[in-house]
Amino acid sequence: MRKEYLNIYLFIGLLFLIFFTIFVIYSKNLMVEFAITEKKKELHNILLYHKALHRYVETMQKPVIYRLKNEQKLYQEFFDPKLLSFTYITRNLQAFANEIRKENNDSNYYYKLASNNPRNLINQANAMERKLLQEFNREQIKHSEKIITENSKQFLYYGVPIGKNKASCMRCHGDPKDAPTEMLKLYGDKHGFYEKLGDIRAMISLKMPLAKELEEAQSYYSKIIFLVLVSFLILYGTIGYFLFMLSKKDKIITQKNEELEILATHDSLTHIYNRLMFDKHLQMLIDAQSKFILALFDIDHFKAINDQYGHDIGDEILIELTRLIQETLRKEDRLFRVGGEEFAIIFESMGIESATQIVQRIRQEVEAYTFSNDIKLTISFGIDAYQSNATATQIYKHTDIALYQAKKSGRNQVVTYKSSVMDA
Repeated sequence: MRKEYLNIYLFIGLLFLIFFTIFVIYSKNLMVEFAITEKKKELHNILLYHKALHRYVETMQKPVIYRLKNEQKLYQEFFDPKLLSFTYITRNLQAFANEIRKENNDSNYYYKLASNNPRNLINQANAMERKLLQEFNREQIKHSEKIITENSKQFLYYGVPIGKNKASCMRCHGDPKDAPTEMLKLYGDKHGFYEKLGDIRAMISLKMPLAKELEEAQSYYSKIIFLVLVSFLILYGTIGYFLFMLSKKDKIITQKNEELEILATHDSLTHIYNRLMFDKHLQMLIDAQSKFILALFDIDHFKAINDQYGHDIGDEILIELTRLIQETLRKEDRLFRVGGEEFAIIFESMGIESATQIVQRIRQEVEAYTFSNDIKLTISFGIDAYQSNATATQIYKHTDIALYQAKKSGRNQVVTYKSSVMDA
C-alpha cells in the first residue's frame, strides 16, 4: 500500500476508535434509558389500574352500600374498610400482588397511600413524602419521578397526589362527630380527621426495582457492543483492501468516470433519468426521425402536500410514484424526471391510442394507490405524437399545452394535444 493511503488507513483507524468509544458510552446510557422506559410502561399500567379501582369503589361499590342503608337493609352506622375504604382495599391488593411476585421470584414493590394525617398509622408519610405532599398542596409540582439508589440497588420512584378533598370526603375526614360510629370504634377519633376541603390529604408513593430491566438492558448492550466491534473490524479490513485497490490509478479514473456518468444522467432522488438525459434522448429520436409518443404529467396539488406534510414526505411520494409507474411501463419505455413534480414518458414505436391506454391505466393506478402517511393523490397527463420535421421544442410545447388543458379542465385526466387545441 502506498504511503499516503497507509496514512489515511491509520487515520481512519483512529476515527473508528474515537467513534467506538463514544458509541459505547452513548449505548450504555441508552440501555439504561430503555430499562427505565420499560419500567415506566409498567408504572403507567399500575397507575391506570389504581385510577380504575378508585373509580369503581367511588361510583359503583359505595353507592350500593349507601343504597342498602337507605333501604334499611344495612344499619346506618355500618362501616367496613374492606368495602368502603379505598386506601384499605388498595393496600391489601398490593400486598397480595407482592405475595404473588415473591412466588414468581420477582422483587417486591413499595406501594403506599401516604398521608400526613392517616387514619391507619401504617400509611404515615415519611420525610420525603411529607415534603412532596407540601409541594403538591402548594401546586409547585404535579408529580415526582426520579431514580433512587438504596443498598446499592436502583429503583424508579414515582409520587403523585390523589384528588383534592371534596364535600363527600368530609364525613369521614372532617369532624369525628359526623363519622360512622363503627369507623370510630375501629380507628378511634384521633387520626384522619379535621382535614380541609380542597386540600390534598394523601399521595400514591410507589417504588419499583430496576434490577431485572437493567440486567436485560445490560445483556442487549453487551450483544450490541460485540456486534458493532465485529462490524468495525470487518469494515476496517474492507477499507484497507479498498485503499490498496485504489492505489491503481487506472481503476480510480474508471470508477470516477462511471460515478460522474450516473450523476450526470440520473435524478439523485428517484434514480430515474433526469432532464439532461431527456433532452438528449428526445433529440436523438428526432434526428433519427423515429416514431414515438411523448407524455408529460405532474402531481395535482403537490405544493399543498409539501406544505402540509413537509418535503421529506413529498420526496417519499416522488420515489413511490416513480416505482409504481415503472412497474406499469414496458422495458423499452423511458421515464424521466424533468422538473420538481413533473415527469415525462417516451413511448417508442407506439401509436397514440395505445400510449393513451397505458397512461390512462397509470393515472387510474395512481388514483387507487395509497402513498406514505395514507396520502391519496392524482396526476394529470398531456400527450402528443411526434410529427415528421417537428422540433424538440415544438413537441414538448404541444404536450405541455395538453397537460395545461388537463389541469385546467379539472385535473386527474389525460388530454391529447389535438383534443386540447379543439377544446381551447
